[in-house]
Amino acid sequence: MNGSVIYVEDEPDDAFFMRRAFEASAPGCELKIFTNGRDVLEFLDAERPVRKVPAKPRLILLDVNLPGRSGIDILREIRAKTPDEKLPVVMYSSSNQTVDIDRAYAQGCSGYLVKPRTTEKLKMIVLALVGFWIRDNQYPLK
Repeated sequence: MNGSVIYVEDEPDDAFFMRRAFEASAPGCELKIFTNGRDVLEFLDAERPVRKVPAKPRLILLDVNLPGRSGIDILREIRAKTPDEKLPVVMYSSSNQTVDIDRAYAQGCSGYLVKPRTTEKLKMIVLALVGFWIRDNQYPLK
């Protein structure tokens, strides 16, 4: 599978379970984990001028509740810096509050998923995400 997934998550347990779900459900897909928005923005800025197809992230999973700047703020900045790119950003949060969901879509998220309560459901979500955004979606590889 060509491309990688970026996961921005400050909770070590959530990151651990996501890594395990990717290893079990999408072993050919690279998962890069960042613990805060600042680091992922720096990574995206550093990669932009020299990106090659295999290194380009195909999907960003972004937690809403991050320390410092919220995931919504990070999403806003990603969209402001790359308005012409179609990089999918899916919010992945424990919050199912309408206000968070509405704010995320208003800032241009590609989808909003509530974190599941079981590892089996997480594996199913990973399969669906990778199947749609990595394997099947006709994503422009610039």
